[in-house]
Amino acid sequence: MDTITPLLKVENLRFRWPSGQRDVVDIPELSIQQGERVFIKGESGSGKTTLLSLLGGINLPDSGRINLLGTDIGQLKQSHRDQFRADHIGFVFQLFNLIPYLSVIENITLACAFSSQRKAKALVKSSTLEDEAYRLLSHLQLQDRSLLNKPVSDLSVGQQQRVAAARALIGSPELIIADEPTSALDADTREHFLSLLLSECEHSGSTVLFVSHDPSLEKTFDRSIHLNKLNRADVSRKIQQQEREQ
Repeated sequence: MDTITPLLKVENLRFRWPSGQRDVVDIPELSIQQGERVFIKGESGSGKTTLLSLLGGINLPDSGRINLLGTDIGQLKQSHRDQFRADHIGFVFQLFNLIPYLSVIENITLACAFSSQRKAKALVKSSTLEDEAYRLLSHLQLQDRSLLNKPVSDLSVGQQQRVAAARALIGSPELIIADEPTSALDADTREHFLSLLLSECEHSGSTVLFVSHDPSLEKTFDRSIHLNKLNRADVSRKIQQQEREQ
């Protein structure tokens, strides 16, 4: 019987910061299937953000393999790795990381400026990039077209969040990585935004890795990963901390 190749597979992944004395990430194995919606939770210091930076090819592991879409991203030259990330991964950051001097439309379509592949996929869905940006914002329930040419700094936090999500989604990247994107929102707004985000990801066929310390969001996902148990570096850190306290 044929086996299904995972979209993302991690093997023997280890990483420590150059100035660090211990590993921050030590994960023996992790597999994510195409189309999965995966919730990753863990306490502060458990390595959540560091893991995402490794999976996205922003940082390189000290050892081990990260295979995404059949490519060992750790073996790519930096320029090729940057292009691979631009083509295949959309990020939604905790602080959104929007460019304040650019308009809403310029922020959303910026991803297509770095990836001709995502630009082509966006133009399959809409006749122009502006139309596709507006389509995504409408699906995320930000339907005021007059906002498109405003600087993002003029928008509310909730509106900026939707712009950040649209920027990640445009061009249908295979993987969406979301790092605490709802932490600044109240409970009702948080759940509503998450529902819209996952709906659009399902529509585009994108796989979702969503990191949060908020367990109330966990029920929305196909699968949950407890990083405190998966990451052996965090387990080791806790044991050492307990020993010091005794």
